[in-house]
Amino acid sequence: MQADEDGAEEEAFATEETAHEDTELETAMAGEEPGPFRDANDGASRDPPPEQYQLWVQEHHTSELARVIAEDELAGLDDLVSLGAIDFSLPTALGPHPAYLAVYHDAARVLARLPSLGVDLTAPCDGAGLGNCLFFAAYYGRLRCLRAILQAQPGIDVGAPCDAFGRAPAAVADMRGHAAAAQLLRRAQRLPLELQRRLRGARARRDVAAVRAAGVVIRDSAVTPEPAGDQCVGG
Repeated sequence: MQADEDGAEEEAFATEETAHEDTELETAMAGEEPGPFRDANDGASRDPPPEQYQLWVQEHHTSELARVIAEDELAGLDDLVSLGAIDFSLPTALGPHPAYLAVYHDAARVLARLPSLGVDLTAPCDGAGLGNCLFFAAYYGRLRCLRAILQAQPGIDVGAPCDAFGRAPAAVADMRGHAAAAQLLRRAQRLPLELQRRLRGARARRDVAAVRAAGVVIRDSAVTPEPAGDQCVGG
């Protein structure tokens, strides 16, 4: 009899806790502030410290944020941004940062938006300090993500160490057997991605002529001053 009463009491307590958590989550998703927390010592009702509130927000939005990233859904990302309560540069309750999850799921569109939300793509993003986005994009061979990083964060040094062992992204791609990723990274290291794009396609001949007229020669995707005398453009 006593065991039945104890079990019923535990079940009622668990139900009450679940209902309380659901109410907090609904409040957060509605963009409203959570209610004050009760002090464990005197039972008084007080607002949570800022850092505790931020942790609460991150934890209660992790599931939705993870879904949005996994599906590369910009509309869902905009909904979360509109709440104005998430710091996208902080780790999720799962451990890794949103940037890592974006690379892992090959969510290039979401990844490209993160710098505008205050995320530094050169910072460690796995929650353990192992590497940054370039490291994981090279490690997994994510070509779409590599292009998104190069476009979203112009001037990023793709030759700089990207992991805790001091390796460059191209070396990581080589180690993992991702030849296309390594080639892209080495090309980007020699020539900015935007200039590569301008030199492709129907406009390539006109662009090359303009570059040569300016006294610059392009050889092996590297831009160098043209020496005196006749010099052919191209490799």
